[in-house]
Amino acid sequence: MQKKHNAYPIKKFLKLLFKLHFCCFCLSACHDTPSKKLDELPSEVTPAYYHWQTILALSETEKQHLGSLHSSKLYIKFFDIDINTASTEPFPLARLQLDSNSFIPDTIIPTVFITNRSLLNLEPAQVEQLAQRLFKLIGDLAKPLGPVSMPEVQIDCDWSQQTRNNYFLLLKTLREQHLPADQFLSATIRLHQLKYPDQTGIPPVDRGMLMFYNMGEVTQWQEQNSILNLEIAAQYIRPASPYPIPLDLALPLFRWGVLFRGGKMIKLINELGSEQLRDTTRFRAIDNSHFQVTRSTYLDGYYLYKGDQFRLEESKLSDLQEAVEMLSRYFPRKSFTLAYYHLDMPIVKRFSHTALSDLVEQFETRE
Repeated sequence: MQKKHNAYPIKKFLKLLFKLHFCCFCLSACHDTPSKKLDELPSEVTPAYYHWQTILALSETEKQHLGSLHSSKLYIKFFDIDINTASTEPFPLARLQLDSNSFIPDTIIPTVFITNRSLLNLEPAQVEQLAQRLFKLIGDLAKPLGPVSMPEVQIDCDWSQQTRNNYFLLLKTLREQHLPADQFLSATIRLHQLKYPDQTGIPPVDRGMLMFYNMGEVTQWQEQNSILNLEIAAQYIRPASPYPIPLDLALPLFRWGVLFRGGKMIKLINELGSEQLRDTTRFRAIDNSHFQVTRSTYLDGYYLYKGDQFRLEESKLSDLQEAVEMLSRYFPRKSFTLAYYHLDMPIVKRFSHTALSDLVEQFETRE
């Protein structure tokens, strides 16, 4: 008890110091009053993007794409939290790096990805210390971005029953001890957490971000599209049972190739499309989305063996339109953010701003 009593003034001082440190980068957010009651906000859909690369280096084309979409909001992954193998303690990895020539949007949402194993076997005091370190690092990495608006901080973790208590304590500590009162704390929500809130628990945050992708069985060869499987998604969407906290929505724009060897999935190759498998001396098309390697070869730096197989998966515009139709019955006529995952040049080339704006309009004109 004596040790706890002596530590309290230091903890209180650090808490005040960190709040002052972070608020320096959130001054414009204070004018946005994100804590305003949702019913007082106009009913509109705000388009946004995720940025998931380690280096923030937005090109002029990406800047123009955001402008054409009338999007000034970017969810930026600041770092990952995973186990440090040397000490078996949670450790920040892949910290954000800023290209000095990069365009910086007006509104930035710092986002932190946390692995489940980082939260296992932690004592409550260690979880609270992790929250403190996480908050401080966000502030440190925010410095080079300049005086941008940061009305929200988002934590991304697919928590389990084993990690729920520690994860929720982490969120509660961030919300109550570190974040300013006028700054949102949000958490990502998966489909199983959406459908079974009583079993999975409801995170103690201001808002949730429904991650409407990665819903199929990626490791199964018979799966048609694990990125956006609307038959599976329909089993989780229940319009009569809204989630207990307000939700924003993330839709996928990415694609990948799922590589199988000996009947087992061994790797994902991002942004792999059929145009890269047209060489009939090396690849044989089984159908429109399944291919077989006929001659051992290299592909984008990966060595492939004869007999390897690919399943190509992508987010088609028609599937996204169908997803919006499905979700329109779930999302009430309230304001929310429609975030696209993720901002990258190949994706920008495949999806025009007109097509993505039409998805926003499809939500806004829902009955």
